[in-house]
Formats: sequence, C-alpha cells, structure tokens
Amino acid sequence: MVDIKKRKITRKDWEKAQETIKQEHKKRKDNPWRTKHERQWKEVDRQVAMEADTARYNDKNPQDWHNNIELGELSVASEVLSADFRRLVFPNNRSWFEGHVELPPQVDEQGPAPPDAKEQKFVDGDLRSLMTQQHRDFNFKNRIDLSVKEAFHHGSYVAECIEYDATKIDGNSGIENISAPVWQPHSMWNCFPDMSASIIGMDQFYRGSMIIIEYMPLSKVKDMMVGPGWMPSQFKHIPKKRKEDVRDTTDIEIMKFYGDLEFERQDGTIILPNTKTILANGIVIYHREIQLPFAPIIYGGYERMDIRDPYYTSPLIKQSPTQKVGSTNANGFLDAVDLNNRPPMSYDTKEFPGGEPDYAPGAKNGATRNPQDAVSFWTVPDPTAAFEGMQFAIRQINLGTSVNPPRAGGTSDRGEKTAFEVRKDAQGGEIRTIDFIDKFEDNLRAFLYMQHEINKKNLKNYSYYNPEMDAPDFNRKSKNELPKNVHFEVVGSKGILGEEERSEKTTMVTSFASTNELFAPLLNPIEILKEMYMDAGQKNPERLLNLPDNPMASQVQQIQEQAQQLIDEAQQQIQELQVKDTINQIDKAKAGAKVEGLQQQIKVMEEQNQLTSRESRIDEKLSKLADAERLFDIQQQFELDLENARNEGNEKSSEESEKKVEDVRKQISDLTKEMIKKDDGKTPMTVIVDNGSGEKQVSVIRKDGEIVGANVKPMEKT
Repeated sequence: MVDIKKRKITRKDWEKAQETIKQEHKKRKDNPWRTKHERQWKEVDRQVAMEADTARYNDKNPQDWHNNIELGELSVASEVLSADFRRLVFPNNRSWFEGHVELPPQVDEQGPAPPDAKEQKFVDGDLRSLMTQQHRDFNFKNRIDLSVKEAFHHGSYVAECIEYDATKIDGNSGIENISAPVWQPHSMWNCFPDMSASIIGMDQFYRGSMIIIEYMPLSKVKDMMVGPGWMPSQFKHIPKKRKEDVRDTTDIEIMKFYGDLEFERQDGTIILPNTKTILANGIVIYHREIQLPFAPIIYGGYERMDIRDPYYTSPLIKQSPTQKVGSTNANGFLDAVDLNNRPPMSYDTKEFPGGEPDYAPGAKNGATRNPQDAVSFWTVPDPTAAFEGMQFAIRQINLGTSVNPPRAGGTSDRGEKTAFEVRKDAQGGEIRTIDFIDKFEDNLRAFLYMQHEINKKNLKNYSYYNPEMDAPDFNRKSKNELPKNVHFEVVGSKGILGEEERSEKTTMVTSFASTNELFAPLLNPIEILKEMYMDAGQKNPERLLNLPDNPMASQVQQIQEQAQQLIDEAQQQIQELQVKDTINQIDKAKAGAKVEGLQQQIKVMEEQNQLTSRESRIDEKLSKLADAERLFDIQQQFELDLENARNEGNEKSSEESEKKVEDVRKQISDLTKEMIKKDDGKTPMTVIVDNGSGEKQVSVIRKDGEIVGANVKPMEKT
C-alpha cells in the first residue's frame, strides 16, 4: 500500500501550480499538430464568412480593377449540414432521448417479480420531462448548434457541463431563480486538449486534461468568487493586463484547467488528482476537487485522421483547397466577362484632338475618316475556361460535402425527378451526417449522465411541465426525489429515414395489420391513435379521445368474449362429470322417504285385503314381506357402501360393509324359509310392494310342485 504524506499547500505552492498550468498551455499552443490545425481553421473561417482573400489581389490599390470575391459553397454546406443534424437528432414531435429508471425490486408469493409496466413508463416519462424542461429553460438545442458548427468548421468541439443560474417566469411570484446543469460550448481557438499519446478520447467520459480560455470583465470575476474552492484573497493580486497580452481588451483572461495537477517542491512531487483550477490573468483564484468521478468535459469531433493527432478534421476542412480553386476561377471568369463587355482599345489621337473618344451608348464622336480605322479594340480572353474551372470546383465541393442544389433549397440541374428519386438523393446526402451523429450521440449520452448526477447533488424544488400522456401537467422535484440509477438512450429520429418517412411507414404497417385476421387482435387501438395524433403535432392527444375510465376495459372485455366459448365448453364437460354424483345425491335424498312409502303401501294393501276372507293370513304375509323388503333395501345400501369403500381404498370400511351385507342376507334367508313353511300350496305366493324407490315383486320359488325358496326382485316395466 502506498504511503501518502499529508502536506499543506502554501502560497508558494500555488505560485508553482499556476506556473505549471501556464507552461502547459504554452506547450500545447506551440505543438506542431496545433499550429497546423490553426492554419486550416483560419482559412476555413475566412471562406465560411465569405471574406475575400486579400493575398490574391491588392485591394489597397485603387487602380486594381480585378474582381475579388469568395464563393459561398462552404457557407451553404455549413448551414445545410447543421440543419440536417438538428432535424435528425431533435425530432419536432417527440423526445430525442429516453431514460430507463431502476425501480425498487418487487416480491410476490412466488419470489422476485418484474416491475409494473405502467409504473415503469410513468417514472421514466417523469424523469425525462424534468430533464427536458431544464433543456428548454437554458436553450439546450441552440447550445448544441454552436458545438455542431465548431465540429463542421474546425473538426473538433469542446463543451463543459456546468451548473448555471438564470431566471424564468413563475406563476406565483412572476420571476423564479433557477439553477441547472447546462451544455457550455467553447471555441476550438480557446481549447487545448491533452496531447498525451495515452489519451485517445474513445471512453464515454473524457479522461485527459483540458485547458479552456474565457474572457470576462473584472466585476464579473469578483461576483463569482464566492463559495467552496474560491480564493477571495487572491482577487487583489489579479493584474489588469498581462505583459505578453496583445489583445485589445480590458477583460480578464480566465484559464480553466481540468485534470490531474502536478508540480514539484523540495519534499517531493505534489499530485492533486481530478481537480479544477482557474487562473485570472495568470493568478490562481480557484482550486477544488471535481465533485464527479470524472471531469465534466465533453470533447469530440467529426473524424480523427491520425491517432497521434488529438484534433479532428471535417468535410469543410477537406474541401477548403477546392473552395480556393473555385473562388480563383470565379474571379477569373468575372474578370474575363468584364474585359469582354468593355474591351480595352487604341485610338488615333489626331482624330480626337480633344481627348479620348466618348465610348458610351448613343455617344457622338467627330471623325474625318472611317471610325474602324480610327479606333481598334484589343483581343480579350475567353471566359469559358474560367467558368468551366469554377463549375468543376463547385461539383467537387458538392460531392465532398454531400450538399447539392436540391438539398440547399435549389432545383436539380438534371431535369424533373420522381418523388422516389428525390427521397433517395436526400437519404444519400444524409449518410455522412448520420455517421457524425452516431459519434456525437455518445457525447450527448455522456452529458445526460452528467446532468443527472449534478441534479442528484444540487436540484432544489425545480418546477417542470410533464407532456407525457395521462400525467399531470405541473410538477416540482428536488434532489432527494430523483432515482439513483438510470440508463439513458439517445433515440433521435431513429436513423436515416427521418420523421416523415418513419410516420408514413408506421401508418402503412398498422393499416396492413388491422386488415389481417392474424395480426388485428394484437393491435392496441388506443395507443396507435395517440401515436398518430402525436405525429400530427398534438402534444396531448388524450384530450381528443373519449376514453373509458379504465383504458384496459375494452381489451379485457374482448379477451373475455374470446374465452367465453372455451369456458362454456369446459362447463359442459364439468356438468357431464357431475351427472353420476348428482344421481347418487338423488338416491340419498329418496332413501329418507323409503320407510314412509312402505308404510303407506302396506296401509293400501290392508284395505284391499279387508275385501277377502283371507285377511289375517295376507296381513301376516304382508308383514313378513315388508320385513323382507326392508332387509333387501338395507342389503342394497350396504352393497353400495361396500362398493364406495372399495373405490376409495378404505380397507377397514370395506370389511365392515361386507360383514353387514352377510348379516342381512342371512336374515332374508331365514325370513324366506319361514314364509315357505306357512305356504299351503294353494295360494299364489306373489306380492307386489312399493317402498318409494320402485315396485318390487316377491314370489315363492317352486320345483316339481314344491316350494324351495323365495325371490325378491324389481318389477319390469310394461
């Protein structure tokens, strides 16, 4: 483990630190890579501003009649490419980024459960609305435009993510002071990236050191020297102007250094990692450790040509020499046209004693001989060659920047085109811009992470408008209400198609799916209609729709209707399975009425037997038969219990039922034998009884005229 000494930083140490920063700035400014790029930047800046090249002609000589203009090809390319970038990255009808919040884990009876989709959508949209409100309050898109211009003009761009204070209109007090992280763009003329070969700039956050130069009045410097890290005692030591300063201004030069500050002293090297240091005209006035684990610096560019070179290039830089050729030929063409329109001449001074001839429309000159002999015109150059050279240069610039007349708002030089051809040309022209946007989006995403981290530390009761569907419009949020972990995604217009074609293709696919029986049930009509209204420019489409209190009610009803048929079929099967159980329940219900039915039947039989002379004998027989019938029913019930016990696998219950059945069978056999003994062989021993469960026939069994038994059985229906 490294032993770190705790050493106090003295005033002399700060003097060494500021000298170290100034020396590093000079080293980077004089670097060969830097000087080469500054020459390119200077030329491109002149060409984009359409300023004439003073080195071509001597404009101070009033006798110099040559034309000296600068073609506007690079200026137009800068405008068109910047507009393409803004249109593709920032759609007009929806958000250009998405935030995916990590919700607290959910647990149900079965264990960890996925987060609720509705809650996830609401929380994501709420955070996006807050950050978007901060972008609107501090003109985020316009700030991005300046960095994009830097990338196209100088190849590279640098920006800070800093806390910025401003005021805005408030509904209660009228004016509200607000503070939020902002994208602060800088000119590459004032930015000096790390020249170390170990810094290749491909990480999500810039890992090298950065020096940024700004200028501000002394009064503003004094106002901002409040809070942690500032050194108010150093204000009186700020010189009004540095000795080596050649600027014609009284503003104070503010030099910001981001990175690891390292300087020497007698007891060893002092290393202050991940810090921000500010010099005012060379005097240190601020030093503090950066509150984030990385420097809030955003550095990128259009295209990196050499890994040794920390700077980037751009299509405008590449086409700068061609622009110079085009402007030279354009001036030559204009010069030739001027010579053809007013060619130089020679004249006979004797013919014009009063001076030179009057060379103008309708002029009258006296001459003693043929004017053709008195005046001769010189041969002048043909402008065709210069014109063709200019046209060649313009075509090359259009090819190199992908900005042709139709994309610049003009008409095609190849006649009329179909809509498909126009769209393909436009898409082809956007290919390079799309590639640059893909690189730029990495830094946009890095800024979103920086913005969220700074909000987590400093956000105070920030009011914002929530444009999300089905959400309240006005909200406020503070740092303790922000989610801890978020993933950000830059979506833009989702590729080369652009918003218009994306909307058209979405409508086409939806139309196809709605007419297809296989896909139609899968569509969500409410969400589709909301999306179409939003594509049409309606920010709150729910106000145009007559939606139910429960948006899912119609879908639930549809699912229920589709499932009803299956439910009916299942119920039918269940009813069939319950038939046997129902029959058993009916038999049990009738069993209670068996005794009462038997008694009533005996009563009827007694009334009938009173009509015969064998009243006493029949009465006795009926009594015995009733006993037999009762025992027969008991036997059947025991046999049913026996069967149920066997089916249920209850061995004990089965044994008891079998024993009861045998006992009843024995009682029936004894009763039958007694009946046989009293048979006189003359009276038919057949009686029909009904105990409530159906008629049964009791008859004597004879063999060879002798009674051998009795039989009790249900009556057959006739």
